[in-house]
Amino acid sequence: MPSQNGTEARTTKPARIGIIGAGWWAAVNHIPSLMAIDGAELVAICSPDASAISKIQSEFGAIDAFDDHEDMLNSVDLDGVIVSSPHQFHYQHAVAALEAGCHVLVEKPFTTDVSEAKNLLLLGEEKDLTVSLSHGWNYMPIARDALELIRKGHIGEVQHVALQLASPTSDLFSGKGLILAKDDLVQPQNSTWADPSRAGGYGWGQLTHLLGLFFKLVDEDPADVFAFTSQSEAGVDYYNAVCMHLGNGASGTVSGSSNMPSANPRFQVDIKVFGSKGNFLMDLESGRERVVVETMSGEEHALDLPAGAGDYDGASPVRHLVDTCHGIQDEDMAPAIVGLRSIAFLDAMYRSAASGSVEPVTALS
Repeated sequence: MPSQNGTEARTTKPARIGIIGAGWWAAVNHIPSLMAIDGAELVAICSPDASAISKIQSEFGAIDAFDDHEDMLNSVDLDGVIVSSPHQFHYQHAVAALEAGCHVLVEKPFTTDVSEAKNLLLLGEEKDLTVSLSHGWNYMPIARDALELIRKGHIGEVQHVALQLASPTSDLFSGKGLILAKDDLVQPQNSTWADPSRAGGYGWGQLTHLLGLFFKLVDEDPADVFAFTSQSEAGVDYYNAVCMHLGNGASGTVSGSSNMPSANPRFQVDIKVFGSKGNFLMDLESGRERVVVETMSGEEHALDLPAGAGDYDGASPVRHLVDTCHGIQDEDMAPAIVGLRSIAFLDAMYRSAASGSVEPVTALS
């Protein structure tokens, strides 16, 4: 029987992993994370950027490299694939990896189109392969324990939610690059983060973290959305102010802000759920992390959290992929349905910001 954290002994044969999209986050997170995991082998990387490939091979060794993902998938025997390419290519690359028989970990955003997100979910089910999202907070102990707390039924029926994310990324979405990455091996590309024609902006690039965590904790589809966004000088969204309904009729607000100071980099992550029996609060800001449920009858249920319990762990989704490749059937904390719900929400958010009207969320079933 698998344990909750998926730490069972793996088979002696390492899980063979390939990465499509060997850019900034692959170089700073996915590759070193894989190399630190016993039972994992980074077999191949793929990127059309010859300079990035050269830097990665110089830093991490002579990993087989390809400039075309189909060549990589046809040439190398793989158990799992991490899709870390620019946003608009996630669907194409994830489909190709599934068709090649690989479990897939997809960077956020899942896709940039609701129908594509639906197709990925269904294709994974058809192939009996795992499709997961690279949401670091989701796979951490604090999220697993919070989910168990909610599942105990202390809050009853969800009636209202208030969600907020703020991060030090204003320079990234203005097209000036990311000062926090100035010393990294590979730099974030402005064409990925700050181009409105290529799914740049805070919603696709950051709000997906918050949505991915929320839609795992609260098992409801979004129903309709009314949104305002504020644009950066590059023409992508800096700020998001959104009202929504969930499928069960609950109301909610979602706030996104890129303008945290980079001089003291930290994230504000708040999830508040108000229910018929009690209220749930999750605050992940470093140094003040707390997860607590207060019931209408006066009970309090709080997690005992160590210092740094909310600090983002980008390696945790990679470990989940490796465990999946070894057949460890731990609960998936960021499954494809989380990605589908997030993309459906963002699609309605951007439509509403453009139309000035309440927009329905595209049907998810």
